Amino acid sequence: IMQGKTSPGESMKYYKDSKSGMIFVQRGNVQAGKERSFIFMEAEPCHIFHFCNAEQTGSGNDTVIRFGAVCLPKSFNMEWQYKGFLSNTSDAPGVYHDYIADFMTRKLIRTCPAPVADRSCEFPTINPYRHVPAKSSSAPRFVYLMSGQKGIPLPFTDIVKYDTISETTVAWHSDGVVGEPVFFPRLGNASTFYGDEDDGWIITQFYRPSKHETEFLVLDAKRIQDGPVCRLKMGTEKHIPYSFHGTFCPYVFKHPSPSL
Repeated sequence: IMQGKTSPGESMKYYKDSKSGMIFVQRGNVQAGKERSFIFMEAEPCHIFHFCNAEQTGSGNDTVIRFGAVCLPKSFNMEWQYKGFLSNTSDAPGVYHDYIADFMTRKLIRTCPAPVADRSCEFPTINPYRHVPAKSSSAPRFVYLMSGQKGIPLPFTDIVKYDTISETTVAWHSDGVVGEPVFFPRLGNASTFYGDEDDGWIITQFYRPSKHETEFLVLDAKRIQDGPVCRLKMGTEKHIPYSFHGTFCPYVFKHPSPSL
């Protein structure tokens, strides 16, 4: 890589002779003279770009951490398949999984919930104010995914809402290609303590190939299956290249020179 003979992306692949695992690093203040602790747990080989919801119960050796992630299988690589996506998603689609890390046994258990097992997906997101549950709120429950249709790895045409408690899903199917779902809490900062976890909107970039046009779609997070409640049309002359990430910000920033 340093000699320019290969790229970092080309090195992102499965190495059968290397261990696969996850490292849990202690956060917070560490007493003077003591090192920050970490725990390594072996894991079934996979590649993870994105994690989502997480919850810790217990402390010390009784700690149990539950979290979710989109896992790509051992056959994953960065081939730029069809010159249209970052990796070989058609051959190695990402699928959502739940993890349980038990600090007592040093075991990491991975399961794939049936409702999302047949959906290629990426960019899992949750209410940004529920990542770390407040004392008055519950642990993160809902996960929103950019997904392909059932059994079809690409393109990503659907927005899926997965309920981790009831293990059920609802979905909205588009007539184009969707981007990362971004959660906008209706109550802003107050969503940390008040309102339902899914009280807000999902915003996603949408591209319709048949007309070569871009829109930003707003969906009611409580009723994803009903489709957009608002469409912000950019028009065919303002097509926006397919992007990766978005994020919620509770503030408005004005540029001194708004023209592009």
